[in-house]
Amino acid sequence: MLRLSKTLLFALAWSSLAVHGQDAGETLDFAQPSDKFPAAWYPQSDNIAPVWEPAPVRDLPFVASVSKTGWIIGDPTGAMTVAEERDSQGRVRSETPLGGPFGAGSKTVTINDPVSHCSITWVEAADPAQHLAHVSCGNMRMRVVAQPLDFANLCSPWEYIAVAPCVKLGPASVAGLSIVGLKLHDGTQSPVQDIERWYSPELVVQMKEFVHQGEETKLSEVIELKRQEPDKSDFYPPLGMPIYFCFTTGTHTSENTTCKRWL
Repeated sequence: MLRLSKTLLFALAWSSLAVHGQDAGETLDFAQPSDKFPAAWYPQSDNIAPVWEPAPVRDLPFVASVSKTGWIIGDPTGAMTVAEERDSQGRVRSETPLGGPFGAGSKTVTINDPVSHCSITWVEAADPAQHLAHVSCGNMRMRVVAQPLDFANLCSPWEYIAVAPCVKLGPASVAGLSIVGLKLHDGTQSPVQDIERWYSPELVVQMKEFVHQGEETKLSEVIELKRQEPDKSDFYPPLGMPIYFCFTTGTHTSENTTCKRWL
């Protein structure tokens, strides 16, 4: 068995492009176990789990390339290109280059799958012996609460943390899409963060982000986007890759995450 930090297991969370779902309201969602997501991977409880948030964005698939600068730990000026995808069922995939000890051409892939209620992360290294996937699943029954982003009033959710008035930006255009944005100062951080974010209301994705804090600056921008359905195989570990399913025991003050080999 492997024991991993909760931070590592849930580092994928949502991709950099994902934003809240289109429609407000609460629904009860059921995940069906399958050969790819067996029942043993789910918590053995009939309870309805807490909210899956944000709600998935469905029927708006895309495949995109995102340029990122300043996001590499230890290399504040380093640049990389991240591949982002979302399918029609709201699954989100992010592929980030690794390098370093994993070798040239290596990458880490993270999946957030609202259909199975599972999150997956895996490493594709230059050495196949280093290939490894981890899966963590929520309850089969989950509440989903959509909190749609109001593109006409982007500043409203941020007013409580702004140390200066939030300013709405745009409209502008990126990758052939009309975008709107906001600019604010995040007073919850020390030193204060200067943030600028741009979104596509049509596709419901974040298109650009600028974050400046102290001496650090992070930039993220979609440089290519295609409105097409991704390959289904992109959302599950490659055939033959070892898979560990992970579960957490204990209380919120003393949690322990354990991973067991499945394949």
